[in-house]
Amino acid sequence: MEIEIVTEAHTLGETVEANTTESDTIPADITGISLGEQIFIAIRFVWGFLSVFGNSLTVLSVVKFDYLQSSANYIISNLALADMFNGISSMIFLIPLAYTNGSSPWKPLCLTFNTFILFSNFGNCMSSCMISIDRFIYIHTPLRYYDIVTEKKTKLALGISWLYTVVMTSLAFGLGTQLEDGMPCDMRVFVHPLVFTITVTANVILLSLTTIILYIYIGYTAIKQSKQIHDVNTDADQKKSAKAQMKITKMLGMVIGIYLGTYLAVFLVDPLLDIGGEEEATWKDVIRMLSLLVFYTTTWLNPLIYAWKAKDFRKAFKELLHLG
Repeated sequence: MEIEIVTEAHTLGETVEANTTESDTIPADITGISLGEQIFIAIRFVWGFLSVFGNSLTVLSVVKFDYLQSSANYIISNLALADMFNGISSMIFLIPLAYTNGSSPWKPLCLTFNTFILFSNFGNCMSSCMISIDRFIYIHTPLRYYDIVTEKKTKLALGISWLYTVVMTSLAFGLGTQLEDGMPCDMRVFVHPLVFTITVTANVILLSLTTIILYIYIGYTAIKQSKQIHDVNTDADQKKSAKAQMKITKMLGMVIGIYLGTYLAVFLVDPLLDIGGEEEATWKDVIRMLSLLVFYTTTWLNPLIYAWKAKDFRKAFKELLHLG
């Protein structure tokens, strides 16, 4: 995931440098950034605001309302927290990073921006993987789900996932980082290649593949397991609980499906755009920016899915917003 996201900063940096160089011959506004780049930055800022707003509602809902405090919803709030970091990085760092390219505050801004993005992406991947594991346990052993997945175990797993995220992010930026003036704000450039491969590429791909494999199994077995809901030997409470869990599985399947679909699209687009000559750079930058905007819609789209598909989240959002 990070491979595509850091390219965004790379693109912005290259555009600023190019426009500044040509400022003597081509009229430009005082910012030195093209209109297209300004639109891109503005949309990313709005995307970031929506992400922080919607995911804050999600986290606050789980914290405040007892009826939402379950293992599955703790993992959902964990995913929301990771998405919030993406939104915060867009709102706080992306604009000054683009406008200070090459000046004295640029280095700390670049490192901070990439740290937030990488931390968020690791957290996002870990949360998505944990969602898949949680749903796998339910699908595999639906009648023993509450015995296996307890709130205590879930909170412990979430703590371990964030510890892992902190460690891997620290390793990525603590080993072989060489950010110099004139470099693009792209961690593929200023992080040692071996460190980048081990801490970023391998981990993200491994977590994503695990998520995909688990949800393929979940999708394959969901129909068979759903028949247990109508088993005559299952009491009414178990049927009701199993039906509710199946709804959660479908909702989270939608979340994971959209996330993986947009991620894989960006993952495939970025290396394909690196093929070809420099004369094609303009349209490549446009396609890259559009693919990134599509990808980042997932950070604010998830809360809308929760409100649409989960009655309890919809009720909690209304109460928090005082909508009756």
